[in-house]
Parts: sequence; C-alpha cells; structure tokens
Amino acid sequence: MKVEIISNGTPEGTKIVNVETGEILEQVQRIDWNVAIGKLATAKIELIEIPVKLIGELNKNNIENFGSNGIIMDNEFKKQLKKGKLDIKCL
Repeated sequence: MKVEIISNGTPEGTKIVNVETGEILEQVQRIDWNVAIGKLATAKIELIEIPVKLIGELNKNNIENFGSNGIIMDNEFKKQLKKGKLDIKCL
C-alpha cells in the first residue's frame, strides 16, 4: 500500500491517505518522522485495531511467553516471524 501523510503540524490536522484508494486510514495511533543528516528520512506509522491472520507452527514444549493479546509465541514462531516466513494477511 502506498500512503500519503498530510499534516498542518497538529494531531487534528494530520491524516494518512491510501494513495491507491483515496481512503483515510482511521486506525493511526502515532506517526514518527525522522530526518538525520546524511541519512534517508523515515516515517513510522503505528496503527491500532488492525485485524490480521497469522499462520505458523507453535511448539507447545518451547513456549517463551504470552503476548498481551493472549497469542502464544514460541521461539520457532518468532524465528519464522523475523524471517518473513509466516503467511500474514490483513482481514
């Protein structure tokens, strides 16, 4: 998805638009904009309440922790997630 950040410098006057559809993203929690000398400018957009479907193998004998949302994440699941080997889809 290609997005456009439009802002007048205030939270109320800032919006993120899906360039392909023209739809305004309503789930934006936070935007971090970073510009440093000699580096590319970056924007980090934090979205909330995004439905997803995660598919991966969980090893019940190697559970490391429970996420705040109740999802169990074992070491193998985390490795697959880091390597981009999980089938992740927005619903």
